Amino acid sequence: MANLSNWRVYPHNQWSFINVDKVLKTRTIQRSTTPHPLPSAPLPLETSFHIRVDNDILDLSAYIKTSSTDGLIVLKQGKIVYEKYANGGSATSKNIMMSVTKSVMGLLAGILVDRGELDPADLVTKHVPEVSQAFRNVMIRQLLDMRSGVVYNDNDPVYQYAAGWKRYEGKPFRNVRDFLSKFGPERVEDERFEFTGVNTEILGWVMERAIGHGKTIAQLLQELFWQPMGAESDALMTIDESGNTRAASGLCATLRDIARVGQLVADGGRGIVSREWLRDMTKGDKEAFAKSKWPELCMLFVDPVNDIVVARSGSQSKPLDYGKIHLTFVAWKEIRRVLLSQNLGAPRESRL
Repeated sequence: MANLSNWRVYPHNQWSFINVDKVLKTRTIQRSTTPHPLPSAPLPLETSFHIRVDNDILDLSAYIKTSSTDGLIVLKQGKIVYEKYANGGSATSKNIMMSVTKSVMGLLAGILVDRGELDPADLVTKHVPEVSQAFRNVMIRQLLDMRSGVVYNDNDPVYQYAAGWKRYEGKPFRNVRDFLSKFGPERVEDERFEFTGVNTEILGWVMERAIGHGKTIAQLLQELFWQPMGAESDALMTIDESGNTRAASGLCATLRDIARVGQLVADGGRGIVSREWLRDMTKGDKEAFAKSKWPELCMLFVDPVNDIVVARSGSQSKPLDYGKIHLTFVAWKEIRRVLLSQNLGAPRESRL
């Protein structure tokens, strides 16, 4: 049975990753009363998809099994052309989206910037003066870009305990924000990209303070993004013992609604997030990224020119499986190839 000690460990994660609210404390993000439509228009991906892995040829079903995929949804021109679930999942399952949460927080930050309520050039300490010494001279922009100069292992058990994701009797910190006020991470000398979750945890704290109305990240996300986007289902955010939202990785949502997030990006923000902010999010700094250890691992499953969105959830046995990451990247390219071969319409002008 999954509990705080084993919920992220295979095979318990196959159940817990779609039943997070039965293991962790959560807060609800209410759905929209006018969901953005995702019409069904099935295409024969099963018969056309083939990828080579070592000496084997995998069809789509074999890829789903080999990659420990729990759910896969493919949109073309805003329509569901393929949808499949495994390992007990379904269209109503609220999958924990882990670091996809970071991207959603980046979109929420863009909304606040466009509203004039957040300035990326401000120092973190303008809003959160009690933050640890490691972030005293860090700008909000550096949090967004993962270029704060801080290096930290997101799987550090002390961090997980503070966030309410792991059982620990000693409780060295009362909650995640107590932890963020006192911890001392390793630092690097330059502004290379370093994928470090505490950046987004602090960003969430900053956004709550910048609004100044006592609203939580979950409430801001609901009012400014989730409902305007047209989510058809409630989402969840995990919280710590004090009710603080896990901004770095706590979002739980149906795969269809995660696909809606991708479609929003493909559509240029639809006035909810500005095109300028989306361009800023997607262009990146290639030099800073190249200095990091991540260039071969990151994948983007939104093709705005060809209007293709792919959303996937999984519960693999290793927390970070490079082989399966590569396999999914290969699968994404094959899905794109198959869809483009269907002659479903000429590419559109990018809306980003």
